[in-house]
Parts: sequence; structure tokens; C-alpha cells
Amino acid sequence: MPKCGGVKLEEASIDQIQTYLKQGRLTSRQIVQCYLARIKQINPHIRAVIETNPDVLQIADDLDCERKEKGPRGPLHGIPIIVKDNIATDDKMSTGAGSLSLVGSKVPRDAHVVMLLRKAGAIILGKANMSEFADMRASSYSEGWSGRGGQCRSPYNLTQNAGGSSSGSGAAVGANLVTVALGTDTDGSVTSPGNRNMLAGIRPTRGLTSRNGVIPLSSSLDTVGVLAKSVKDAAYVLNVISGVDKRDPVTTNQRKEDYTKYLTKNALQGVRIGIPHKILWQAETTVPMMPTFKKTIGVLRSLGATIVNNTNLPKIDELATTYWSWMPNEFLVSKIDFKEDLNKYLSELVESPVRSLQDIIDYNEAHKDTEMQFFGQDILIESQQTNGKNKAYYKALATNQRNSRQLGIDFALKKWKLDALLLPGDQASAASQPHSVAGYPAITTPVGLDSNGVPYGIMFVGTAWTEAKLMGYAYALESALRIRQTPRFYEIDRTNDTYPIPI
Repeated sequence: MPKCGGVKLEEASIDQIQTYLKQGRLTSRQIVQCYLARIKQINPHIRAVIETNPDVLQIADDLDCERKEKGPRGPLHGIPIIVKDNIATDDKMSTGAGSLSLVGSKVPRDAHVVMLLRKAGAIILGKANMSEFADMRASSYSEGWSGRGGQCRSPYNLTQNAGGSSSGSGAAVGANLVTVALGTDTDGSVTSPGNRNMLAGIRPTRGLTSRNGVIPLSSSLDTVGVLAKSVKDAAYVLNVISGVDKRDPVTTNQRKEDYTKYLTKNALQGVRIGIPHKILWQAETTVPMMPTFKKTIGVLRSLGATIVNNTNLPKIDELATTYWSWMPNEFLVSKIDFKEDLNKYLSELVESPVRSLQDIIDYNEAHKDTEMQFFGQDILIESQQTNGKNKAYYKALATNQRNSRQLGIDFALKKWKLDALLLPGDQASAASQPHSVAGYPAITTPVGLDSNGVPYGIMFVGTAWTEAKLMGYAYALESALRIRQTPRFYEIDRTNDTYPIPI
């Protein structure tokens, strides 16, 4: 990445950027211009960004003037942020969850998290590509594909996807197209792209961040999270977007934290970390990474943590086999929630070419050349065929929560006197389901690259409202490993030969 205003913007942290802004070495306008130039150069290869904000330079100018006259509002003043395409922005950009059916719709207001970002002085640079409707499109599907954005690809290996439905958010930050990004997580959709793009990916406790103004998958499972190149950058963003929102009742039980206060290099001293080897560390996808995982465990011990191996999570061990199948009830809940929640969201739009899930299904049928050239829509149809929240729904929801909480994560934490669990970051290992269904927090930390050159990492997982502690653990490990690498934009074939892409 060429120097921006005489300084290196690539891999720059929020603190570094604020220092450049304070010293007058950069302006927010220059930062935005440099990111827009990089998006123009790189985005055609990775398709991480769906669109950029046409008013972004004027917004940057206004924030530069404010900085001169009054000083910065806080750490995010003048910092460009990209948000996932299912997070509403009341501006000239569309909000469509990746679907062409929603292009031209007008939202009633900014999503609550976007409103808070703007209030903090952040610049909404653009919309990130994503798995269309957050993977609720079809059972046979390519992660990170959408009708609006095409196939999002990993900046570390252009033959691979970027992970999770928040793939564009992860790839954009990983490729240094933006400073930080927002994603949404229902079941691994923030932690997976964090894992696959060498990022800190934070899925907070459900209810810490408002979902108001977010195109939903499931109100029982969804949360808004952060993807950043460092835990500290993620903490700055989570400080801003967390908080009570009267339009999202699940946010009322939280307490406000300054997450940066927990970020110390000695945060792991005296901490007990449990490793549930029986299932979640023996999946086919995690076995090749075991040598690196073992080295990482050694680093955790050197930082003062006590490691408890073979931690027992009875219901999770019993049910975990493959992705989406360890808790069959999860999919039932998701389908019923999706129809009800999506129809409510669509009904509240100021303008929209579609007003219901059935309208979207009909749109796709009428536009097969763009929306169905690669994939069908069987999950959309299955969701449409549901008939609301019945006894089976509430039984499934209660069973999910009991198995993942009282008989899963909380059971293990209490029995073994643990502060957190350590799990592989790979979504395909089934490691994401327990905390996702429970609504509990998780944070990814990169630890290495696989044979295809794609990053992988680990997750710290805890009980509800413990994200501050988890971020401290991740920060301590991140500080010790210092492993993040800038992507090289290679295609890597099956024999592991690399071919640089001319960008």
C-alpha cells in the first residue's frame, strides 16, 4: 500500500491514526481518499465491499473542521468504518443483506449501532459484502456469495472464501481496505471471518449491542459484533456500539464498560482456561492445526494461565458431530424466527420493492439470471412454509438454551472452576454453536496459517457478560504472539504452489 500523506496507513491502528491526525500529518479526508483508492485497486479481486458512501469525502471534511475547532470527540473521530450490508444506514447507500431484491429500499433510520458510531465521529465508508441473508438462502451455498456483491474471496488465498456470513467485513479489514468493520453473528458469522482473516473478531453477549435496524436472521440468536486488526481497536468500537436501546428490549440487562481498561499484558495470570478436547478439538478441520494449538497452549501457560484439559461439556459432547447438526433444534428456531423477524423489518421500511419473505422468493424466481444463477433458495422456501411460534418452537428454544448453558458452557465453567473455555476458531469444527445458541460472548485470536495460506486461530469463550475479561485474555495472547501478517493476495493451488496476483 503506497504511503498516505507521507505515512504508512496499511496495518495502522486507531491509536496510530489518531496520532497522525493530531500531529497534522494526515487528515480524515486523506485517509478516506487512500482507502477509496485501495478499494478501487483490490476490491475487484476479493469483492469485500459492495458499495462506498458517495458523501464520504464531505463527511470527512466536516469532521476535519470540527477537529480543528473543538478537538476530537473520541478515539473513533475521523476513523473510517465499513458495516455489513444488513446493517441499516439512513443515507444514499442501500441496505439489502446482499440481495438485489432490496436495492432501492429506504430505511426509516440508521441502525442503532450506526447512530452511535456517527455520534462518536466515525465515518461510515461503505457496505460490506456478505452471505446473502446471512446464510438463510439455500442449503447448497457458497459462503460469502451474494447477488449484490458476488463471491467474496480471502485476501490470503484468492481461491478460498473469507469465512462466515460477515465475510466482506472480515476481508475488508484483513486486506486493509478499512480500519475496522461491523459484522453480525448468529452462529460463527463474526468469529469465523475473524479466524480466517487474522483478526480479532468479537461476538458479544446477545443484548450488549442493539439489533434494531439490522436485517434479521433470528431475534433469538443474532448479535452485532466487531472485526479489527487488534483487540484494542475492537475494544474502542465495542465501547461505542454497546448500550441500552429501547427499540431492542434484550439490551436492558447490560452494564456499560470501558473495555480498554481490561487490556493488560498480564491479564492471563492466575486464570483457569478449559480445553474440551473430546469433540471440539478433534474435528477433522482442527487436527492439522494441533501442533500450532499446542504451542499456543504453551504460550498461555507462560503468561500465567492454568490449562485444564479434557473439560467435560456433556450435552455438547453428546450432540456435536458436524456443523449445524449438533443441535438440530437450532435450525428449527432460526427458520421460524427468520420469517417473522424479516417480515416485521420489511414492513417498517419507508420504501421497498419487497414487503415480505414471499415477495423476495417471487423476486428471485423472476430474476433467476442474477439471483439464482448459482444457487437455489430452498431455505427461504422452508422458512416461508413455517406457521409461527408454536409448542415445538418454544420447546426447541428451551432445549437449546439448557443444553448450551446449564448443561454446556456454564456446567464446565462451574465444575472445573474455569474463567473461560478455549476453542478452535474454525466455524466448520462445530465450535461456534455452543456459545452462539447460548447467546454468550467469544473472541478470536490468530495463531497461524494453514497449508493453503489461510489464517486460523482460537476462541476464548465465556458465560454471559464476560466479554471484558475475554478481551483481556485475547489481548495478552495477541501481545505475546504478535503474529498478524499482511495478506499477499496469492492464489494457492492444491500442491501449495503460489502465484502472486498483479494488484
